[in-house]
Amino acid sequence: MASTDAISDVCDAIAHILTTAMKEDETRLGLAALKPKFYVYQSGDFSNQTSQRQIESGASIFLYRVLPNLSHRTPTGDLLANGQRQHSKLPLDLHLLVTIWGNTPDTQNRLTGWVLRTLEDYPIIPSHILNQNRQATVFQSYETVELLLGEMSGEEILQVWDTLGAGGVQYQITIPYLVRNLVIESNRTTQEWPAVQSRTANMKRIGETEVVS
Repeated sequence: MASTDAISDVCDAIAHILTTAMKEDETRLGLAALKPKFYVYQSGDFSNQTSQRQIESGASIFLYRVLPNLSHRTPTGDLLANGQRQHSKLPLDLHLLVTIWGNTPDTQNRLTGWVLRTLEDYPIIPSHILNQNRQATVFQSYETVELLLGEMSGEEILQVWDTLGAGGVQYQITIPYLVRNLVIESNRTTQEWPAVQSRTANMKRIGETEVVS
């Protein structure tokens, strides 16, 4: 299962997908001169006009909510080769906002369609994309995450923007996305004891280990 860097790597992977796809499509779309950019944002980047991640044309990926995945019970930790078992795994849902930035209404609207179509081509993000930003392996080779359009009312989006745009930034087209059931493993372990082999009614022997040949 994924390590604690998984949340960061999922956000980076979405930005990587958009950046790579735009390199292939920018000439066809007539956007090469604009050099669209795709960055992971934190809240301060929306109102900080001097941020190194400022985007004139492109899209930002902002993680605004993390919730437990309630459709799965807490998965049991893996049993390791040394006989110890990892603590329970942590299944999470990541709620993201993808905001489209454009220097003209036409550019922004065209980028909106392109971003929606591009991410729709990646309903499942494989491990080789999720791991592309780090030398250490965060996701195992068999691991994937599911990316789908989220559900968020217009009122809720505007409330988020009222906070993010505190520096005077006006509302931009914003699309909610959901990364579902991201499972993070624990680095802590517990000792697994051998199963009971026999029972005894001798009260003096309770607590002792009986060896059965």
